[in-house]
Amino acid sequence: MSIDTGWTLVHNSSIRPTHERVERIHEARALFDQALSIDPNDAEALAGSARIYGIEYGLGLGDPGTDYDAKVLRPANRAIALDPDNIRAHYTKSEYLTMSRRPTKASAQPTLDWP
Repeated sequence: MSIDTGWTLVHNSSIRPTHERVERIHEARALFDQALSIDPNDAEALAGSARIYGIEYGLGLGDPGTDYDAKVLRPANRAIALDPDNIRAHYTKSEYLTMSRRPTKASAQPTLDWP
């Protein structure tokens, strides 16, 4: 499996019934985690990991104890810092900040240690 497979699962998670959606989210997360264990600076894998947590947050499927700012914003910002043209990371960050009622923060310039 590859990062591309992870992104396919991300896309499919938004169009499947809830039970299948949750399974696809877990499968995609495992793929992105595996990619990050190989290369923690892989911007696509960072963006994918952020996206999975963003989807979980948006669908209300997550654990209430999860720090979604850390799970979404940290990897998205790291991906943007590593690859400023990574549209998936920009999209994920802006969507999450909009869902969490902070859309004006979406334009803040990230750094490798933000937030």
